[in-house]
Amino acid sequence: MIRGDYSAVVESLGEGICVHLDHVVSDITYFPKDCGTINGLHNKVKVSTSNGIEFSGDAVLVTVPLGCLKAETINFSPSLTQWKYLSIKRLGFGILNKVVLEFSEVFWDDTVDYFGATAGDADRRGWCFMFWNVRKTVGAPVLIALVVVSDPVAFVVTYWGKDPYSYGAYSYVAVGSSGEDYDLLGRPVDNCVFFAGEATCKEHPDTVGGAMMSGLREAVRISDIFIRGTDYTAEVEAMEAAKRHSNIAKSEVKDIIQRLDAVEFSGLVYRNSLDSHLLALEKILARLTRGSWMPWRRMELSFCTIVSIYFYLFRRICLLSIYQVLVPLHAYNAVKTTSIASKLQEI
Repeated sequence: MIRGDYSAVVESLGEGICVHLDHVVSDITYFPKDCGTINGLHNKVKVSTSNGIEFSGDAVLVTVPLGCLKAETINFSPSLTQWKYLSIKRLGFGILNKVVLEFSEVFWDDTVDYFGATAGDADRRGWCFMFWNVRKTVGAPVLIALVVVSDPVAFVVTYWGKDPYSYGAYSYVAVGSSGEDYDLLGRPVDNCVFFAGEATCKEHPDTVGGAMMSGLREAVRISDIFIRGTDYTAEVEAMEAAKRHSNIAKSEVKDIIQRLDAVEFSGLVYRNSLDSHLLALEKILARLTRGSWMPWRRMELSFCTIVSIYFYLFRRICLLSIYQVLVPLHAYNAVKTTSIASKLQEI
C-alpha cells in the first residue's frame, strides 16, 4: 500500500527528466525510413499536441491506456498496421471504479488487508466482490469497494470510463481475443513507434507493476535498436513463443498416443469378448448339428426357441463379418496416426 497516491511513484521516476505537462498529444506522424535532420532535430517521428506544439525525434514510446487507443484519441499517420489495429480492437478494457467509503467505526475484521463478499441476491452479485481495508494506512475506518454499502459518512467515486485520458480502468482478455494480443500490442511499429503499459504486459496485466515492467522492457528495446542495431527483446520473445508452441505440440502428441492406446485396448477387449461368444456358438452348433436335421425333436425344444437360437447365430455371424472388415481398417488408421504422432515428436 502506497501512502498518498501513485503520483509519488511517477514523481520519483521523473526526477531530473524534462516533463512537459498540459500537453495533450493529438497526432503522431512517423516515417519508416530516416528522412535526415532539420535544424539539428531528427525527423523520423513527429508528435503534435492540441496546443500546437510539435516534438521531433528518432522514436516515440506510446504509454496511453488501451481505452485511448480504442477511442482513437491519437491520430497515427500513416495508420497503424493491421495486426496492431486488430490487437487493440480484440483486447477488452473494463471499467472497474473504486468507491472509497468512510464509516463511523470498524465493523469488519481489522486483521485482514482485503476480503471478498458475495451478495445473497443473485442479481447483485459481482457488484461488490472485493473490499480493501485501508484503516491502518489512512488512520480512519475506511474501505475501498466497487459499490456503495449502507451508512457511509463520506465517499469518493472514481469515473475512469468517463476520463478522456483513460476511457477505462484495466485490460482483459475479451471474447475473441487471447494472450497473444498483449504481445502484439507491445510490438513496435517500424522500430520507431513503441508501446508500453499494462495492456502490453501479458505476464502482469491490469497492474501498476506490469505497467512499470513494460516501460523498462521498452527502454531496453529502444536502447538495443539504436545503439546495437538489434532488437534482442524481440529475439527473446520469439524463443519463448517457440518454446510455448513446442510444449503445446508435445502435449498434443502425448494426447494422441494416449488415445491410440485407449483405442487399442478397447479393440482388444472387444476381440476377447467376441472370441468368448464364438466359443459358445461352436458348442451350440455342435449340439444342434448332432443327429437329426430337425434338432428340436432330438433336444425336445420348441419351434420358437429354435428360431430364436438361429436368429441369435445369424446376428453373431453378421457381427463377426463386420468385425473382420473393421479390424484391418482400424489397424491401418492406427498405423497412419502413429506415423503422424512420430513426425510430431520429431518436430
